[in-house]
Amino acid sequence: MTAVRATFSAGTVQLHRGPLGPRSTDRKGGPKYLASGFLRCGADLVAGGTCGRPMSGRSTTRSRKSPYNYVCNGAAGRGCGRCAISGPLVDDAIERLLFTEGGQGGVRLPDPMRLRWLYGEMAFDEKRRVVASVFDCLVIKPGRKGNHVWDYARVVPVWKWADRLRTPVVVA
Repeated sequence: MTAVRATFSAGTVQLHRGPLGPRSTDRKGGPKYLASGFLRCGADLVAGGTCGRPMSGRSTTRSRKSPYNYVCNGAAGRGCGRCAISGPLVDDAIERLLFTEGGQGGVRLPDPMRLRWLYGEMAFDEKRRVVASVFDCLVIKPGRKGNHVWDYARVVPVWKWADRLRTPVVVA
């Protein structure tokens, strides 16, 4: 009985899982990357139409510039598996859509909110709420193999209020 109390005492962060070993209990739930849940695959399907399936974030060790990617999951009918994009570049594209060099992008966020985002004072969860309030989703078009020039046109926003948008927003 003493071993059981020691295993589940208030200060422990691991649960004993039998032969599988310990599991950490202090792991934070929820999305790990800014655009997780907002990206949709825009690859053309052989049968016609576009894939349209959600893309998920995955960490990678291949590049220092891109520690994570967003990919269309091609396993068991979940998606086409033919579209992937660098995570930090998508985050940069989202910022370009929200804030252009001239001050404001396609949306008019309050100045205190805009400045907190740009100076890095806004929390991750709050940034995700801003993205969720502005975009319905972001469609990612497939890139070209061997093309190492970043093309912002690959990220196509679907605005929540597209019917009220007066002028189309083009990110250069």
